[in-house]
Amino acid sequence: MAIFFEFIADCYRSKIRNKRLAKLGSQASSTTQSSSQSPSGDNDSEAITSSPVREPTSQRPQINISSNQAPSYPPTSSQSDMRQPNEEAPRIRIGAQPSQSKAKSPDVSGTTTPRVPPRSSETVEDFEDKTLRAVFRVTLDESRRVDVQGQKLSYLVGLVQELQEQGQALRMNIDVLDQALLEAASNTDNGKPMEYLLPCWKRVTRLYKGFRKQNADDRKYVIVSEARRLCMSYCIFAATIPEMFGLGTPPSSTLKPHLLRDPEDDLGLCHDFITEAVKRSNEDETILPAFVGAVEEMSHDLSSLTLNMDYKPYVMALRNLVRFPPLAVAITESELLNTSVNAEQFETATLLGPWFRLSPLQRDVPLNYFSSPKTRDHGFIVNSQRAVRMMQQLLSSDLLDIINQLIRASKSARERVLDWFAASVNLNHKRRALQVDHKTVSSDGFMFNITTCLDQLCEPFMDAAFTKVPNFPPAAIDRIDIGYLKRNPRVNMRDETKINADQHASDAFYDQVEEGTSNFITEIFFLTVAAHHYGSESLTAKLEQLEKDLRHMETQIDKLELERHKWKSNPIQLRMFEDALKKYKDKFDLGLSFKYTLQGILLDDIWQARSMQVMRYVIVWLLRIASGRNFPTEALKLPLPEKQPENFKCLPEYFVDDVVSSFKFIMWSMPHVVTSTQGDELIMLCITFLQSSEYIKNPYLKAGLVTILYRGTWRRRNVELRREGSNMEQNVRQQKEEQLAAAQGRAKSYMQLTNETVAMLKLFTEALADSFTMPEIVQRLADMLDYNLDAMVGPKSANLRVDNLVEYGFKPRSLLSEIVDVYLNLMDKENFVVAVARDGRSYKPSNFEKAAEILRKWALKPQEDLSKWEQLQTKFRVAKEADEQAEEDLGDIPDEFLDPLVYTLMEDPVILPSSKVSIDRSTIRSHLLSDPNDPFNRAPLSIEDVIPDTETKAKIEAFKAERKAAKLAAMTASALETMDTTDG
Repeated sequence: MAIFFEFIADCYRSKIRNKRLAKLGSQASSTTQSSSQSPSGDNDSEAITSSPVREPTSQRPQINISSNQAPSYPPTSSQSDMRQPNEEAPRIRIGAQPSQSKAKSPDVSGTTTPRVPPRSSETVEDFEDKTLRAVFRVTLDESRRVDVQGQKLSYLVGLVQELQEQGQALRMNIDVLDQALLEAASNTDNGKPMEYLLPCWKRVTRLYKGFRKQNADDRKYVIVSEARRLCMSYCIFAATIPEMFGLGTPPSSTLKPHLLRDPEDDLGLCHDFITEAVKRSNEDETILPAFVGAVEEMSHDLSSLTLNMDYKPYVMALRNLVRFPPLAVAITESELLNTSVNAEQFETATLLGPWFRLSPLQRDVPLNYFSSPKTRDHGFIVNSQRAVRMMQQLLSSDLLDIINQLIRASKSARERVLDWFAASVNLNHKRRALQVDHKTVSSDGFMFNITTCLDQLCEPFMDAAFTKVPNFPPAAIDRIDIGYLKRNPRVNMRDETKINADQHASDAFYDQVEEGTSNFITEIFFLTVAAHHYGSESLTAKLEQLEKDLRHMETQIDKLELERHKWKSNPIQLRMFEDALKKYKDKFDLGLSFKYTLQGILLDDIWQARSMQVMRYVIVWLLRIASGRNFPTEALKLPLPEKQPENFKCLPEYFVDDVVSSFKFIMWSMPHVVTSTQGDELIMLCITFLQSSEYIKNPYLKAGLVTILYRGTWRRRNVELRREGSNMEQNVRQQKEEQLAAAQGRAKSYMQLTNETVAMLKLFTEALADSFTMPEIVQRLADMLDYNLDAMVGPKSANLRVDNLVEYGFKPRSLLSEIVDVYLNLMDKENFVVAVARDGRSYKPSNFEKAAEILRKWALKPQEDLSKWEQLQTKFRVAKEADEQAEEDLGDIPDEFLDPLVYTLMEDPVILPSSKVSIDRSTIRSHLLSDPNDPFNRAPLSIEDVIPDTETKAKIEAFKAERKAAKLAAMTASALETMDTTDG
């Protein structure tokens, strides 16, 4: 019974195989006929597109399909038992009868395509046999299982048996290639035919491209072309019907792992492969679904990844696929593109959602950039935010490229992508609720990416001057059609609060239907404004609330710290207290790291400038709709007409709210990104709707317009503090007093920590001076000491005066004496002296002189130490002069020799293995002390991984030698000229 079922299964596979191979044969025949009509002098692209067989009819290889031979792979034992002694199973063979034309052609060996000139004695048959064996790594010699390069060869036992039965020589040729490919792909060690066929296709393609002139009369070219065609066909079979190779249905897409590899890898899908597959999709309806299935699986896998994981192959794979319009259209036709799901599932269940879900705002990513955020200094925070910003910019660029290719593929694809964008904003109306349940809406990172992508789509049509050019289409702002509101708009605006209309008037307005269709600019404009409302503007509101929550949490942590003594007598309760406090601190750290990350992406000058351009268009468009004038070409006339346009009254209120909230945030956080033109138009908006205030019913929006005007003016210098304090309410006064008490408690803790730290630093620098002057930390130490010395004796030292020094543990004289001791402990270390001299921020000779005066005045140091202090000052001055002279001698330093983080001349450049960036060894050592990641791509990194950049180092040394020689020559010439003048 088992034998019977196995026979039935084999027959079923044979039927599928016969059907596909017959189709393959018909394709070869049709392409052969079509190619015979084209001249032999076709260009390269035509040669690749059409069939490689282009000989005249009399010499053209004929495609034969026969069914009278034995199968090309060894039969199973059950099949042998079921056959009659003289019965032969049917075999379908797709082959080409070789013509007699001869021409020179490159050879192939291994994975490369060497251009070896053929020997004069080599026949076409020899070339055919040798080339097919090398390209497909097969052998008909059982004793030879590896080639000359040590690559494993597949022994074709079935083909050998058939050739021996037919009395033919054991040689490879096009006639038996289909049988050889089927047998070799069916007998792979890992049961994955594609992993065998894909490298074969790349090798034969390299050989195919090696022909200087693709000529159908060249027999060798015909052989390689036909081999390439057959190999591609079997690659498609492996991707669409793996059953043909005796395999079951694979659990996942065959193409997915190859799409995720580097296209240049032997197992990656390169541009040529996808191009060839897409060309055949017109004749084979299974090709495009195979690619779409792979994209759907990648989408599912990517939905569980974050930026901390290996996400880049998924982004690059989709970017590579959507560059082919047929594939882009097929991807948008997937059922998963606009599947009906809830808002919280939209970013994981829809096809494009997982790509837009990637963001630095994903839960675990902020802590990767801002670990232990409360302990980090400002410089670290700024650098990490810069890294976050760069990551977001790169991701936004990739997402824009994907969407651009999709919407340009076809009109239907563009419509489906717009539907997807509309669904993303329509499902997230709850994001602007007073109390947002984050489990019922899409994530912050997803909505930020949606907003950014739509902003970038608006860039091409945003004319800064809002002008028309004669004989050209109208300005983009003229093409924003207000009739969109009555054409069943994609963006759901019916339930939104309107600018100046109640729900009844709004429903009556939106029930009206206007004929026509909206253009792409109109669609994108309304989508972008909605995305700002539910995306980026909700993030600015969230940032403001987050800062309040963090201040409250910090106050609570301080209160809890003061209550620790209550539990010291009970170890169990103390442990429970410590656990609860740790959880609270961890939550605070997570919130603080999220705040820094959110600031990093929102305070991006490039992003905000683009956003301001969109808001500028909204401002001008609103003034046009409200006034009925062609602003800014026509001047506004105030006040506005008494009768308000229905179109303006029934617009969603967020058209004004987005402008107000955007510019309030900008005016407060980064006013420098607002251009003068934007400022003028913003003032016009504020004045217009404040004078004609009846146009806006929401008083908070009017107050927002006033706030914008206020924040855009200079701060008042004189504040009546006395009146403010005397008129303070009791609850406000109590809050201020609580804040003062909390600040006093923190000051005491910080001073205790400071005194202990400086004492330990003095002790360790005295005993371990070498450790503190290592290249990776000496500059940090010097900068820190100079900064603290400047704070102690510099112009701002007056700010350190307090009424009760003892209460806070602040001992400025003792602290200054210990800081001076640290300097003296390291005065014999040359690199420390140079590091202090190079501190451009805090090193000031006057500070050292002021410190000496204080030390003498209060007798804080013996005369011996004061003498050393004077010597150290001299060393610093000499080192400073030498450093400035060396910098002057070098002149302008090429950018390639500058450290990319600190912008100083590199002394010992090394290459980071993952980002391939050259950086000074001391800089990366210093960075790795606080962050074990590559500063340019956040990949894990240790100092042992860096690679010495000997080439750049040699260039730097040559550059320094050249500049010094030039300086010396100039000095010598000047001296000689002086001597000549004196002698004369």
